[in-house]
Amino acid sequence: MRKIVLPLVLLAAFAMFVGVAAAQEGETTVSAVNGTIVGDRGGTHTEWTAEVPANTDVHLSVEYSPCGDASAIALMVYSNDGQVTKAVPDGHCRKTAKWNTAGSNMATIKLSNYLHGIALYYVMASKGFAVTDATLVSTTGEVKAAVEAAEGEAAAEADAEMAAKEAAVVETLKANAAEGSVLGTKGGGHSKYEVDLEAGGTHAVLMHYMMDVGGTWPAVGFQIWGPDGSVVATGKHRQHGPYVGATFVPAMAGTYTVDVYNYHPGHTMGYTITGMPVPEATEGAETPTMEEEEVEA
Repeated sequence: MRKIVLPLVLLAAFAMFVGVAAAQEGETTVSAVNGTIVGDRGGTHTEWTAEVPANTDVHLSVEYSPCGDASAIALMVYSNDGQVTKAVPDGHCRKTAKWNTAGSNMATIKLSNYLHGIALYYVMASKGFAVTDATLVSTTGEVKAAVEAAEGEAAAEADAEMAAKEAAVVETLKANAAEGSVLGTKGGGHSKYEVDLEAGGTHAVLMHYMMDVGGTWPAVGFQIWGPDGSVVATGKHRQHGPYVGATFVPAMAGTYTVDVYNYHPGHTMGYTITGMPVPEATEGAETPTMEEEEVEA
């Protein structure tokens, strides 16, 4: 409700101003216009051109809300005879410019808002000429507001797209995750998983393992076998923590086997293994590989 009441208060105040001025000046022309201008640190501006009578004392006032810093709101008048008139504070939330038109017959009115991101509601009233007949020349306030709104919408869409991609990655990992345990033997304990893949595209497999005794264990890991029975990838131990990883590109379509092994006799290895396609590298970047941080097994 407050955002609605403030402009109404301004309109009421200027209605009183117009009525009193008309009564005092008789036939003197009094008129008012209103609008909104969104501010910026570098200033946003709305300009009008208006016809003014020659050799006449005229007034131009602006009342605005929110009040804020009065120095951040500027009202300037540029006459075509070279006069420059600056409005000065004239009461609460109000500035007024007074000048004699002398030999001029046209004036450029410029209202500026330096309150960054603040939408300023204004009512501008004139006495001695009709500001309602002024022609709007340009406004940057509305343009900046539209640009900021568009940028905000684009940022929101980008955030939503990123969130969707992250959620898709999580779901892919969940869908392609397997958990289990395997007891080690001298000849090797094994757990095997099969997955159907198309040819091409880089795939990553990462295994996190947990032994019944702490530490890193070089004789655990996995191999990936292709449809033709050849080894297409061997997991490499990572430098930090109990992880083994590999990347590979399927050379042919078919069923690939992930063989998880444990060659530590009498020790049980629990594991979680995940696999997913690796996004294509962007131009100028290299596709990451699991082998970049490998250690000797």
